[in-house]
Amino acid sequence: MRGETTFIGREGISEFAIAAVDIAVWDLLGKHTGLPLCELLGGIREPVTMYETDGGWLQYDADTLVENAREIASDGFAGMKMKVGSSVDRDVDRVRAVRDALPADLHLMLDGNCSYTVPEARQLANRLDDVEITWFEEPLLKGNYASYADLRRRVNVPIATGENFYNETQFQQVIDRNAVDYLQPDVCRVGGITPWMTVADQAATSGLSVSPHYIEPLHAHLACAVDNVPYIEHHSTVLDELLAKPVEVDDGRILPPDRPGHGMSFEDVEQYRAA
Repeated sequence: MRGETTFIGREGISEFAIAAVDIAVWDLLGKHTGLPLCELLGGIREPVTMYETDGGWLQYDADTLVENAREIASDGFAGMKMKVGSSVDRDVDRVRAVRDALPADLHLMLDGNCSYTVPEARQLANRLDDVEITWFEEPLLKGNYASYADLRRRVNVPIATGENFYNETQFQQVIDRNAVDYLQPDVCRVGGITPWMTVADQAATSGLSVSPHYIEPLHAHLACAVDNVPYIEHHSTVLDELLAKPVEVDDGRILPPDRPGHGMSFEDVEQYRAA
């Protein structure tokens, strides 16, 4: 499939399509063997720790963020991710307010969504040098590997990227340049479970952590199958509206379904079919 789609490029819609097939084949294999996906991949089914993204959106002011941070802490999540990228001054104020509101043992992640120039990213990181931040996610444009490497050398905060990478080669680019601390593959963007596991192996070989983007029910299985995932991302999605039995969150963690394969069954999907 990848060979046949090389002409249009191994990014975007072609990789989404390949991912759908790859995930379906792994699901079928799990049903054939009677094993949940996490066990099929060699792991042990156990609760997976999550951090929360809902509550940290860019449009929220400091007061709203603080209120959300306290709620996230009470819900048992390992940490909170908040969006930055409006202006450095505003972001500094918002980040400091959230960090002060979060308990010291909860992680705070910043997500720039590719919105900064290199000087702006360095300025923000340096002005927050005294603040405990777990990672600075996607501060720069996607694919700007050399600039990511330069930024990582010049700032103290760990760098995360990968949700917008569509194949293993792109991940290897940032690994080879020592440009990243956390890799964030999205199983539906990177081409499915098979390449996702390859990225996790690439990270492990280089001593890096993986914290996948989105799609919690699938990523919970994958997190159980590897040793270098400290937590996965949680935020409410349209996926829950389509699942016959959504995966429940318990004290900031989720347990992969114990049904064979990925364990998800869908309903009410007709509204999404093309006319």
